[in-house]
Amino acid sequence: MQSVVKSPGSQISVGLSPLRKFWQRFIGFLFPPETDTWLAVLRSGLGLQVIVYALFLRSDWHYLFASSGKGLVGREVGEAITAFDSPLIPTFSWLVAFGRNLNMSEETVLTVAWVSLLSAGCLLLLGLFSRPAAIVAWFVHLCAAESGGLLAYGADSFMTTALFYLMLSPLPDHYSFDHWVTKTKPKNPLVLGFWRRVLQVHLCFVYFIGGLAKCLGNGCWDGANLWRSLIRPPFDLVSPEPGGHLAFPVRAGEHRRLQQLPSNKDSPQSYRIRTR
Repeated sequence: MQSVVKSPGSQISVGLSPLRKFWQRFIGFLFPPETDTWLAVLRSGLGLQVIVYALFLRSDWHYLFASSGKGLVGREVGEAITAFDSPLIPTFSWLVAFGRNLNMSEETVLTVAWVSLLSAGCLLLLGLFSRPAAIVAWFVHLCAAESGGLLAYGADSFMTTALFYLMLSPLPDHYSFDHWVTKTKPKNPLVLGFWRRVLQVHLCFVYFIGGLAKCLGNGCWDGANLWRSLIRPPFDLVSPEPGGHLAFPVRAGEHRRLQQLPSNKDSPQSYRIRTR
């Protein structure tokens, strides 16, 4: 029998073939060709959300973000909590300190910030000066979310993240006024696909970690979280009593938790058991 001797070059090529396939698939995953339709939807949706956010806080803007003695709690509390994470996170104190150098009062700085946020939202919705508007909206909203940390929700974090990616995305899209005015060239489909993929991967990580954290908690397994959400205003519009056979496992899990607490007739826990 004749032995077949393979050259080192053939062995190397065979060894690298799976690696090259993996690399090609990875590059194809990161850079899928896409149109800028998703970017137009993201831009207009965030513009509308920024407008609604600014209009809903119009009457309480100074009340929420004024310093101590002038507002509800004082933005110093939220900014102190933010400073524990990083002193480089922008807050309204940065803008107030900058305004003092220009002889501007705190109320004037907050008013300018609100007008800037509302204007940036309108420009994003129209697609006019898209990138500068995205930068202004991201910065002002980040200052509002961090200065009012005690009143911020998870939606504020998602909104800041979306504005950050919009700021870095290849703007403008061909649905915007910027494209009609400046007649910009079409963007590279691979670059558009890359930024969409990065946003998708980020959201996947966020929801995966959030779901994992809920699964590790006891309230997700014994029904306490669901029962508390059903009985807490304003989400208690539909009473769970008509579906007693469906709500029984949830209430049973909650009562098991409450029965482990110290018994006291005047305690809030016993009050909650009697009224359910």
